Amino acid sequence: MLGVGGEIGTGWNYEVSVNWGQFKEDTDVLNNLDSQKFGLAMDSARDPSGKIVCRSQIDPAAAYAYDDTNALGVARLAPGRRELHPDESVR
Repeated sequence: MLGVGGEIGTGWNYEVSVNWGQFKEDTDVLNNLDSQKFGLAMDSARDPSGKIVCRSQIDPAAAYAYDDTNALGVARLAPGRRELHPDESVR
C-alpha cells in the first residue's frame, strides 16, 4: 500500500492511495458422487450385445427422477421402484 497526503492552500486537504493484492487458489474436488447416475448404474442389465449397461439405456421407462431432499444427502432406491424416497428405508 502506498499513500500520499498533503494540504493545498488553507482548508483544502488531499489524500491519494494505491492498494494492490493478488490471490491464487487451486482446488481439488475428490470423491464427488452423482447420486442419480450411481442409482441408475446400480440398476444394470445386459444390452442385446451382452454388454452391461444401465437398464435405463435399454428401457427408458426404467429411468427415475432423483430427489435429494434429506439432511444427509443420501437417498435410497428399493429394488423394483422408480423413485427415490430419501426419508424411507430400503424395503
